[in-house]
Amino acid sequence: MENVLLTPDDFILLYPVFAREDRNVILRELESAHRNCSPTVWTNVSSRKEAIALLTAHWIAMNLCQEGALASVAVESVAGNVMQIPKMDGPNNGSEFASTIYGQRYLKLWKSLPKMGFVV
Repeated sequence: MENVLLTPDDFILLYPVFAREDRNVILRELESAHRNCSPTVWTNVSSRKEAIALLTAHWIAMNLCQEGALASVAVESVAGNVMQIPKMDGPNNGSEFASTIYGQRYLKLWKSLPKMGFVV
């Protein structure tokens, strides 16, 4: 990973709630967050670092929630009840970030970025 701003140990210091999470899972999500938080968009290093941490925390939290939902469905299925896993909204309206506090904070930070572009 080039220009690494956060290691798994750095991430755990910021979010100790994830200390029990597998370090390989954290590393994988950090690498993905680094790719998704481009330095050309996130020009302020501290804002980019915060965005990477929040995005990583959001994805890990979502994975944990989905694992819990799947376990719940399995238990209900064994008991003879029918359950469905709730579907998330589409990715274009930011609602995919609304499901965790980390995603909400990431979205707020993302919305604070300076808007650039061309007007024709």
